[in-house]
Amino acid sequence: MAGTRASNNLITPYKRPIRGVAAQRFNSHHSRARSIICAFGMMKTRFRAIFLQALEVNPTFVPQ
Repeated sequence: MAGTRASNNLITPYKRPIRGVAAQRFNSHHSRARSIICAFGMMKTRFRAIFLQALEVNPTFVPQ
């Protein structure tokens, strides 16, 4: 995993060829989780300007 420092808690996918259903299932779930992480990274990059701007708040207008 790029960008992640090595630690004892880091779980990496199994290398090819995969033997066993459990290893294949683990790799599948690991791949899906990485896809979600990558999607959030892409959204963060795309909307970086929004996240870095200060939030403008008008405290005089508060709905009752």
